[in-house]
Amino acid sequence: MPKVVPEYKAQARARIVTAARAVFRRKGFRGATMEDIANEIEVSKGALYLYFRTKAELLGEIQSEARGEVLHLWEQLLDSGDVAEGMANSLDQVGERPRGSESDPPGSAGRLEDDAGVSP
Repeated sequence: MPKVVPEYKAQARARIVTAARAVFRRKGFRGATMEDIANEIEVSKGALYLYFRTKAELLGEIQSEARGEVLHLWEQLLDSGDVAEGMANSLDQVGERPRGSESDPPGSAGRLEDDAGVSP
């Protein structure tokens, strides 16, 4: 049996996370299934379970990546000077919703947490 190189594993995980984000946005966390995510990237459901045991684990990875993105953006802000405006903009970028939106769209970080029954 051929060995799976670490780079391939990292790319496969990234593809799964990207697909999960898209499916969660469309269907919400509760409405999405692992099968929906597998279909999004045209792999078997079993292949997903090699990388993530549950949808909740996938959500945790998405949240972890989002936190990392925010922290990276905030580090850049410390160098630029306008921290308050930059923080607001960085949150908009990570949440992918316009500033001033009255409600979180399905699949946004806030809605995903609500759907999953987890707190940030």
